[in-house]
Amino acid sequence: MPQQQTAYVGPRDLWGLVEDTWRWWVEAGRPGPWTFGITVTPERQWIWHESGRIWELPA
Repeated sequence: MPQQQTAYVGPRDLWGLVEDTWRWWVEAGRPGPWTFGITVTPERQWIWHESGRIWELPA
């Protein structure tokens, strides 16, 4: 696959986040969508995987 360039503006390295997420997904054995969930409370919200990994989301 040919290399592609990306450009972004702002305080967060969004492409770096995409790459980190892809790497985790591949290393975790490419889990299916049924192995993930989302929890929302009045104080916080997060995505979780059955392995125990969680990703905090902005409130």
